[in-house]
Amino acid sequence: MENDFVSVHKLTYATQDDHPILDNVSFSIPKGAIVSLLGESGSGKSTVLRALSGLISVDAGDISLRGEHVTSAETILVSPGQRKLAYMFQDYALFPHMTALRNMTACDHRKHKNAQKQADAEDILSRLEIEDCAEKYPHEMSGGEQQRLALARTLIMQRDLILLDEPFSHLDTRLRDKLRNIVIKSFKERGATVIMVTHDPAEAMQFSDQIIYMRSGTVVQSGTPEDFYLRPVDFQTAQFGGLVNAYLGDMTEDGLQTDIGVFPVTSEYKKTILSLRYENFMITKKENALIKGVLTHKLFAGAYYVCHITSDLGGDIIAYLQPEDIADYHIGEVLYLSPKPGGVMIFDAENCPDIFSE
Repeated sequence: MENDFVSVHKLTYATQDDHPILDNVSFSIPKGAIVSLLGESGSGKSTVLRALSGLISVDAGDISLRGEHVTSAETILVSPGQRKLAYMFQDYALFPHMTALRNMTACDHRKHKNAQKQADAEDILSRLEIEDCAEKYPHEMSGGEQQRLALARTLIMQRDLILLDEPFSHLDTRLRDKLRNIVIKSFKERGATVIMVTHDPAEAMQFSDQIIYMRSGTVVQSGTPEDFYLRPVDFQTAQFGGLVNAYLGDMTEDGLQTDIGVFPVTSEYKKTILSLRYENFMITKKENALIKGVLTHKLFAGAYYVCHITSDLGGDIIAYLQPEDIADYHIGEVLYLSPKPGGVMIFDAENCPDIFSE
């Protein structure tokens, strides 16, 4: 669309031996959005970045950046160097013959004096906690330090479109969370549009205004993090987004019958999966409960207990329950549960025949 900062329309791409990588990939991104391309390895995420950058030509489809048509089918209309974007590669693509500081200043194309460029580079290296590496060459740095240097280069380039391929994958949890906040804040303050490849749903949900979830070279779902997690389009997407309990169900006069209870929902599918995330259970009074079960295992996990429950109908449940609700219950005691409002998800079992094959 004309007002989209990034527009991708029906991209199709295959390798030279005709192995399909992208299949009719379409999405649009507004200016200033932080977007995650999410999916398992081999889903086509990094190939989309390469197509956006102009490093590969596609077999079919169109790409527009900032309202300018840059790729049409097999034709590169605007060269990679003229697309004016910053690209952090998964393998970092650092200059091996340059120190970390020189890697930074070499990517700073602003018309500033060298002293100002060096000062800005040193500031970014400090914010990413690799100031001690300023005079080191890439081979003298650890993998995590190299990754931070590659990320630092995207910050100093001052582009309005940033492509990041797994930018935080080699960092420990504490550092990853801290640097992600620093980087996101910097991009947001500049109004940059960011497209990040990741296979981590939690990272995508925390990082993004928009998630584009890919599977086998196609876009399965595009929307807000809330849409992705709370309103997944199919069971496989729900599973990829987070831990779920899943049960086959049959429609009866009373509702959907499963092996943990009868739920007052309707289903249009011939075969139905009823799914509940681990955190979507709550303990209720007996007269209000949809589920009766016995607590078989309880593990303290800080903010919640991981509880294993066997329903009186034979189905097994894993539930995250709050300490104030479950702490006084002992193994072998009866629990009465209900789903939290909006916690029940219904899917077509025909689309995932292998789920209950064991």
